[in-house]
Amino acid sequence: MAAKAPEEPATCRHPEINTFDDTEQAEVGDQYATRHNPFMYFHSIIDQQASCDRHVVDLKRMKADLRRPKSTPRYSFISPNLCHDGHDEPCVNGEPGGLVSANRFLKDVVPQILHSPGLSAAVCSWSPSTRPRPPGTRPTPAPAATSSRARTPPRRAARSRAQAAAGWEP
Repeated sequence: MAAKAPEEPATCRHPEINTFDDTEQAEVGDQYATRHNPFMYFHSIIDQQASCDRHVVDLKRMKADLRRPKSTPRYSFISPNLCHDGHDEPCVNGEPGGLVSANRFLKDVVPQILHSPGLSAAVCSWSPSTRPRPPGTRPTPAPAATSSRARTPPRRAARSRAQAAAGWEP
């Protein structure tokens, strides 16, 4: 979540309660949308400013956080910006948008997560497109995938049947 202006925080970013949310429309240099981060609507999160600032951070921190199991969060919620969510087409920054930009986002982010030494599970979920389909065409599924690589003790490192059937390789 990039900060919109120098006076706005780069962490724990949300509109003040009962005020207008100015992140509804993408702007060049700022495509963050509060509505993509459901945690910004819970007082138990946003009323604890220091904790919120420490835990609700920009995606740019992900690479450093995933380097070691100790620094990998137990739970992460990653949401694409207004260009990479698959809806805006084209994007305000000149990217193509739509599923092209959504797939680029996934191709960049998902491998970083799956190759993290601290990973235990990853779930990708995508909302459907709101664009109408041309007449006579079939729906195209949005990108979605799940993966689980739960760490097991060394003596139980053999692949499970489900992993073998899915073609999973360590």
